[in-house]
Amino acid sequence: MKGERPWGEGLKLLYVEDEEITRQAVLTMLGRRFPELTLVWAEDGAAGLALFEKERPDLVVTDIKMPAMNGIEMARRILEAAPKVPIVVTTAHSDIDYLIKSIEIGVGRYVLKPIESAKLFAAVEDSLRLLSQERERVRAAREIEELNHRLAARARELELANRDLEAFGHTISHDLRSPLTKISGYCQLIAELYGPLLDEQCRRFIGIIEDETVEMSTLIRTLLDFSRAGRHELSKREADLSEMAQAIAAELTCRNPGRELSFEISPGLSASVDPDLVRVVLFNLLDNACKYTGGKEQGIIEFGLDVTGRERAYFVRDNGAGFDMALCGKLFQPFQRLHSDQEFSGTGIGLATVQRIVERHGGRVWAEGEPGRGAAFYFTLPA
Repeated sequence: MKGERPWGEGLKLLYVEDEEITRQAVLTMLGRRFPELTLVWAEDGAAGLALFEKERPDLVVTDIKMPAMNGIEMARRILEAAPKVPIVVTTAHSDIDYLIKSIEIGVGRYVLKPIESAKLFAAVEDSLRLLSQERERVRAAREIEELNHRLAARARELELANRDLEAFGHTISHDLRSPLTKISGYCQLIAELYGPLLDEQCRRFIGIIEDETVEMSTLIRTLLDFSRAGRHELSKREADLSEMAQAIAAELTCRNPGRELSFEISPGLSASVDPDLVRVVLFNLLDNACKYTGGKEQGIIEFGLDVTGRERAYFVRDNGAGFDMALCGKLFQPFQRLHSDQEFSGTGIGLATVQRIVERHGGRVWAEGEPGRGAAFYFTLPA
């Protein structure tokens, strides 16, 4: 086809034939039909074998009955040295025994004499097609090997980057938390020692400083949790999600004294997961539900399994503030919040952490809601 690279481009063909007239005729035919091939020739099997070892041709066409060494013996030795070299034999009708022997040693193509150009060209084209496929396979294998080398190098780079992140996380947790702890401690000390001597405005300022240090400490811890969610090596085992949710519900109830909270948790839900990470998922979702039902007389929070669709999806549903579905795209983006701090406090990291953990488990997460009528957050885990 026009524009395609010829199959035989860059390839070499060895033709072995003891009859000079036949040899010249065949070489002429091959040269005209396959001008992209480099042609070399020998007058008998011994010379052909020596030329093969010297030139290392890609394809061999040979007669069978020749002096010095017949084509069968030459083909056998060539295939021992280079098993993938295609060999085409030419033989007379009377040499059927030789033809059978050639087939037995692995020669799969033959052309009967007197040689018909169409049959010879078909055999050579078939061999060239196989050589082209082999060259493509080798090229693809080399590309894959090169890609693997690049991926291995990239993996080493990522490992170093993860080590840097670990060091950075340690710096954040230690070097930033330490000053915050001191600021909070000095504020408490001032309030204890000099509280009666301070005016009301000064005491209020000290209270604001202390509250902000607590908020900053919470933000640092949240950022570290978000970072670890992407780097933590998964250690999966069968975990009781219902029991995990019950324990979180009890913790949240203690954290919100005076609130009327009702947790409805389906029993018997389990999955093969990393329990430490999935606990973070459940805590963030249940904590969010608890927070956003703050304006309700009774907060109703459910955890269960939805099997009505095409996939099994766990959910956390509440009767809280809800959200506008038009803004749903912002829910799982870090630092994106749909409510102001005056309405509901938060860092904007919790749902992004949920999404990262669920995706690392091979699942997905989504949400449904309506302003004033609650929200439901769904996530899947591979069976």
